[in-house]
Amino acid sequence: MYFQLTDTGETCLHLAARSGNLGTCLEILSHNADVNKTNVLERKPIHFAAVEGHLSVVEVLLDCGSKVSDVLEAIDNTLY
Repeated sequence: MYFQLTDTGETCLHLAARSGNLGTCLEILSHNADVNKTNVLERKPIHFAAVEGHLSVVEVLLDCGSKVSDVLEAIDNTLY
């Protein structure tokens, strides 16, 4: 499940991860949201959570199967 909400391809999970709203992320994930869905810039929800410093959201996304090894053109790696 994913719903594109923005013209840049961000989903509700991208937005919740960016804002650090753990409760909303958990609710979205309970409906089988795709944790690896990318926006038009190939960024996943975990990228937004990591950049904003939302560790609890990052941990939940990892537990739900988010892949962190994908290298992006604009960001070297989620772990850096």
